[in-house]
Amino acid sequence: MANPLKIRLGKLIQFIFDILRPNTSNSTDPRVPVILPPASEPVTLSCITVPVSKESPLVWLSATIGSLSVFSLDPSRLVFSIWRGQPDTGELIFSTADNGQGNGTSRTTTFTHVDQPNRRFCRKITYCLTAQAFDNEDNINIIGPVTFTGASIKN
Repeated sequence: MANPLKIRLGKLIQFIFDILRPNTSNSTDPRVPVILPPASEPVTLSCITVPVSKESPLVWLSATIGSLSVFSLDPSRLVFSIWRGQPDTGELIFSTADNGQGNGTSRTTTFTHVDQPNRRFCRKITYCLTAQAFDNEDNINIIGPVTFTGASIKN
């Protein structure tokens, strides 16, 4: 069951973001393209560090990722994940799959998540966004845009 979010001025604080420059398809940022071969391991696309406190115990996370499946005739599947900490040592807190359709499919995936970290142990939390390819015959390219945002929400 969802908890209602009452919007009040001053509730959203410590807005943190990571974006490509420019944040468009086929960006010129040196971080793209990210090539995901068939049945790839997770690849880190972005990491952000969000301050948390007793007064701001929730973290709102959002991501937008552009990808291109060039040669695949069958639907391919990308799995996007958000990790609290680094992917190899952190905790998986969110994961979603996106299925592409047809040949030369360009798509943009967007999702959000609210994390309730145990704030007793830290004042800043690093979140990492990863992508992984499944069921594809050929490479899937992360081409942009790539945006990963996080914000502390006051109690």
